[in-house]
Amino acid sequence: MGDTTKEVPVFNKRNLVMMFCQMAFGLSFYGVMIVLTPFFLEELQYSEADTLMVIGAFGAVGTLFSIAGGVIGDRLLGEYRSLVVGYI
Repeated sequence: MGDTTKEVPVFNKRNLVMMFCQMAFGLSFYGVMIVLTPFFLEELQYSEADTLMVIGAFGAVGTLFSIAGGVIGDRLLGEYRSLVVGYI
């Protein structure tokens, strides 16, 4: 007797692409943080407080733009066009 059950994949292709893009975003975001901190401290001679303020503002603005982009993508462009435009 043959097995008639069909395995359902845990992740489809869209989910894998989204996970890869999120991983790449996290890697680039924290990579920029790692590079900017010594640059502001050593090259530009910013104080530690000023450096932390700039780095914090960078993180906050990045998060706010992500939220705004998500709203624009969901409401105006749609799922498919958002991915195509966002990752070109």
